Amino acid sequence: MSPSAMLETSGTTLEAGGAASVPLTVRNDRDVVDEYRFRVVGPLARWATVEPATVSVYPGDSATVTVLFHPPRSWEVAAGNAPYGVQVLPAQHPQDSVVAEGVVGVQPFWETSAELVPRTSEGRGGGRHRVAVDNRGNTPVTVQLVPKDPEERLQLVLGAPALRIPPGTVQSADLKVRPRRRMWRGTQTAHPFTVELRPDGGPGTVLAGTHRQDPLLPGWSPKIVKWLIVLGVLALLVLGAFVVTGALRALFDRVVPCVQGAVVGQFEACQRLVGADPPQGQDDAGQEQGGGDQGGGDAEAELEETSAELTADAEPGEFGQDVVEVEEDGTVFTSVVLGTSSGDDGLFLLSVSGTPITPQFAMSQIQGGEQEISLGQQGIAVNAGQQIQLDLRCDSADDELLQLTDACEVTAELQGVVVPQGG
Repeated sequence: MSPSAMLETSGTTLEAGGAASVPLTVRNDRDVVDEYRFRVVGPLARWATVEPATVSVYPGDSATVTVLFHPPRSWEVAAGNAPYGVQVLPAQHPQDSVVAEGVVGVQPFWETSAELVPRTSEGRGGGRHRVAVDNRGNTPVTVQLVPKDPEERLQLVLGAPALRIPPGTVQSADLKVRPRRRMWRGTQTAHPFTVELRPDGGPGTVLAGTHRQDPLLPGWSPKIVKWLIVLGVLALLVLGAFVVTGALRALFDRVVPCVQGAVVGQFEACQRLVGADPPQGQDDAGQEQGGGDQGGGDAEAELEETSAELTADAEPGEFGQDVVEVEEDGTVFTSVVLGTSSGDDGLFLLSVSGTPITPQFAMSQIQGGEQEISLGQQGIAVNAGQQIQLDLRCDSADDELLQLTDACEVTAELQGVVVPQGG
């Protein structure tokens, strides 16, 4: 005959990290003395004990033991109802065991931690961060991510505005940071920003980060370097012209000493060229050609700087493309600033009307930053209506830490001038 066993209550509750006890009464319905031992089964079994571990009960008599639950405050102890059973095993007849069943309600608790990786990025065209959130609580949590820029100088784009995180796991969202305005010259400037985390349970937190924006041109570069590029393009155009006027010849004669001096680090001739009056005899040459408006005296004043910006992005294993159309004839691009995000892997190519103007680059060559590339001494001449195209193939690999896959992004900033189209 099996013994009888009854819990004092079939249901009890406890807080994660707390303790609860339930009395269990065992009655011996046999006609001999028997000893009973106990075994707890169920999700909370490894955190349960019975005191005392064994009892001896006379025939027709009963004894009471206490079932103790003491689970840790951990994500391993899931919130909600956890059924359990206490098996009563007679020493003389183990096959006549009996089980008393009950339920323990574990209260939920919330505990999240977060990290911004990296905390600081730098570059001319922006940077990339990752917000990683760890749910150490015992119930799923939804966390809203709210990026903020107190100075309103950055564009902050999140890959996911909210994360649903099961207990004991880490989820993350990509954050792209891009300055709203390009900085042509000066020193590196720091732009602070924050990401506020708002979980649906428990307290929130705020992560602080910084993007350090680099100028397109070094702050120490003299003004004359920009003019050397402009005047060098002008000199090459003059050399290739079929008719060279006296005024343009005079201008070219002044450019040569400037370039020769710049090669050895002497800029006096260039400084005189930039700040001096028009070449001697230029007005006379203009008159000989039919008036002051027909010479090359206004060529320098009419040159205008121009730029074109392209951004291509793609998911891993896919292709991306961006195209812009040139608006003015006589556009000459002399350099391009290429930028990529850290960790990206793939290939990209810059071309004009289908003709490559740079070799094919691997994103790893840029190393997650920016690199300025010269387009040759003569530059790349482009007319109105021609298209500049940036093609990208993304080959990003898996992130071993967070087991996520990154998208790729490439930026190309072409710099140059518009050369006046004379009659």
